[in-house]
Amino acid sequence: MTKERRDRPNELIVDASIRSRFKISLYLAIFALTILVTVGTVVYRNLEGWSWADSFYFSVTTLTTVGYGDLAPSPGASRVFTALFIVSGVAVSLAAMTIVGRNYLEIIEREILLERWRLRPKDKKDNTGPEA
Repeated sequence: MTKERRDRPNELIVDASIRSRFKISLYLAIFALTILVTVGTVVYRNLEGWSWADSFYFSVTTLTTVGYGDLAPSPGASRVFTALFIVSGVAVSLAAMTIVGRNYLEIIEREILLERWRLRPKDKKDNTGPEA
C-alpha cells in the first residue's frame, strides 16, 4: 500500500460496499418499475380487453405521465385502477430514480473530493486535525 493511499481520508474512499449499494439500488429500482409495468399491463389487458402491446403501451405512457390520449380507460373499475396506478406508480418511479441518483451522486462526489485531495498542495498542512 502506498503512502498516499494510507494517508488519504477514509471518508473519500469509494470502496466495494458503496459500489455494491449502488448496484443493489439500481437493481431494486429496475425490479420495482418492472413489477409496476407488468401489473399495469395485466390489469389493463383484463379490464379493457386490449392487446398485450396496447396494455403495455398504456401502462408505460401512464407511469411516465406522457398520456398521448390515443387510448383511454373505460368508466368504472378501469378508471379507479388508473387513478391508483398513477398515484402509486409515479411515487414509486420517483422514489426509485431518487435512490439510484443519490447513490450515483455519492460515488461521483467522493471521486471528485478524492481527486481534489490528491491535487492539494503538498507543502501545506492538512486541515484534517484540530488546530494547535
